[in-house]
Amino acid sequence: MERLRHTGNAVTRPPSLQQKYLQETIRKRYGDETQFMHRFTIGHEQTYCTHVWRCVLGTAPTMGQVNAAYGGHTASAWLVPFLWDVSEFCGCKEKFTKEQMEELAYVIVDGYHWLKVTEMMLFFWWFKGGRYGKFYGAVDPMVITAALRDFVKDRNAIIARHDSMEAERKQAEWRKRAITYEQYKAKHAHEEIGD
Repeated sequence: MERLRHTGNAVTRPPSLQQKYLQETIRKRYGDETQFMHRFTIGHEQTYCTHVWRCVLGTAPTMGQVNAAYGGHTASAWLVPFLWDVSEFCGCKEKFTKEQMEELAYVIVDGYHWLKVTEMMLFFWWFKGGRYGKFYGAVDPMVITAALRDFVKDRNAIIARHDSMEAERKQAEWRKRAITYEQYKAKHAHEEIGD
């Protein structure tokens, strides 16, 4: 029978082997939670986002993996500064409240836990670039969640394009090595004679 741990008012299960492996892998690559937060900070947004393909197709962890490695709300805490940055960047008089930012961060992580942290950085970068609409007078969390749906469509198109290019590359490689049936018969004609 599985042993449960009591932590405060919550009852949690001990981490599975997969979770332990994920924790070790992410912590080994990105350090502790503080080091992770500094590595994927707003200050690095432009550096990461100049490499769109790498943001989408690279090996950065997903927000769900971040939570598994560092604790349940780490990805949400990581998102809050990005939401604050958007709020400040847009120049609206009415900014996010702390409660709105925190709840929006939870909503985003819950609905998009499978997005990589670099993909989220790319989303915010493109959002600030005007690619996904704008705010009217006040920063509106619903504008951000609607924009995120549009971003996912763009992201999926990038992945589909990459997959298509990869399939074409493999097809071209195959064509280089492929031979016709007549060439095959000629190549193996001596084998039939030996039988």
